[in-house]
Amino acid sequence: MNTSKQVNVMIGLLFVTFVVTVGYLFNEANRQEVESAEINERNAERGARLFVQNCRNCHGLDGSGKDAEGKGTIGVAVNAPHFLILGKDNVYNAAATSESEADNIRNYLRETITCGRVGTYMPKWDIQFGGSLSATQVEQLVTLIVGDPTGKHDYWDLVLEEGEHADEEQFGPVLEKELGRHPTAAEIRARSEQETITRDAATITITTDNCGQFSNDTKLTRRTRVDPRTVAMDAGPSGVTPDQTATPAPTGPSAAQGEQLVNALGCLACHTLDGTELVGPTWLGVYGRTEQLEDGSSVVVDDAYIRESILMPQAKVVAGFADVAAMPEFSSLTDLQIESIILYLQTITE
Repeated sequence: MNTSKQVNVMIGLLFVTFVVTVGYLFNEANRQEVESAEINERNAERGARLFVQNCRNCHGLDGSGKDAEGKGTIGVAVNAPHFLILGKDNVYNAAATSESEADNIRNYLRETITCGRVGTYMPKWDIQFGGSLSATQVEQLVTLIVGDPTGKHDYWDLVLEEGEHADEEQFGPVLEKELGRHPTAAEIRARSEQETITRDAATITITTDNCGQFSNDTKLTRRTRVDPRTVAMDAGPSGVTPDQTATPAPTGPSAAQGEQLVNALGCLACHTLDGTELVGPTWLGVYGRTEQLEDGSSVVVDDAYIRESILMPQAKVVAGFADVAAMPEFSSLTDLQIESIILYLQTITE
C-alpha cells in the first residue's frame, strides 16, 4: 500500500473514531438523563406509597390540606406549587430552580419530616428520633413533594392511584357487605374520606420538643414562594432567572392576602373556621368577641389584641388554653401582613 493510501486509511479511521466517540457521548448523556428520570419516578412511587400509609390522615387524600368539602385538614398542604423544583427543560418554559434554592427547599422538607414541628401535630418521622421512617424513605417523600423537574408527570397522581388500591382493599369488602353489591370508586373514596382523615385533633399528640428545626421565618419564606411555573426565563445566555422566594408585595392589606398567609403558616392546624376547638380557640366569629383570659380578666378581640397575639401570643392567653402547646411567635410578619390577617379574621362570621 502506498503512502497516500495509508494516509487516506488513517484519516478514514480517525473520522470513524471521531463519529463513534461523538455518538457515544451524545447517547451517554441521553442515557444518563433517562436513567435519572426513571430513578426519580421510582423514588416518587415509593414516596407515594409512604404518603398513603402515613400522611393522608392529616394532609388529605391528595396532599392538598383539604377534605372533599374543602375544609382544612389538621395538616397543611404539601401538594403545593411553592415546593416544586423545576429543571432547565420543563414543559412550562419557566426558569429552572437555582441549585441553592432547590437545596433550601429539600432541606426544609427533609428537616420537617425528620423532626416534625414544635407546637403542631407534625410528628418526628425519622427513626433516629423515634419515628418509623429511614433516611432513605424520608428522601422518597421529599422527591414526591418537589415533583417532576420536567413537569411532564404529576407525582400526586401516583398518590391517588396508590390510595385507590389501598382503599379498595380496606373499604371495598366492607362496603360490598353493607350495600349488597360491589361499591363504586366514588363510594369507596367517600368512605375513605370519612374513615381515613383524622377529624378529632385530641387523638393526636402535639410535638413539644425541638431537634434542630427551622424557624417560622423560614416557614413563611418557603410557603410564600412564587409558583415557579410562572417565573419566566431570562433573555440572558443562561436562560435562567434568579428564584423568587416571596410574592410581590401588594399595594395594601387585603382579606385575600390574609387567607393566603394563614394557610401558608399552618394556622388552621390549631384554629378552626367552623366553631370546633382544636389546640387554639376557633376563629368562627372571633373578631369583636369578648374572650375570658387565664388571669381572670377579659378582652375584646380587636385589631390591637390580634396584633399582640400574633407577635406575643403568651401575653394574653384565652382561658382553657394555657395547658396546650404554646403558639409560636410570628415576629417576622410585616405590618401589612398582620393587617391582612386581621381583615381575613373579620370575614369569618357565624
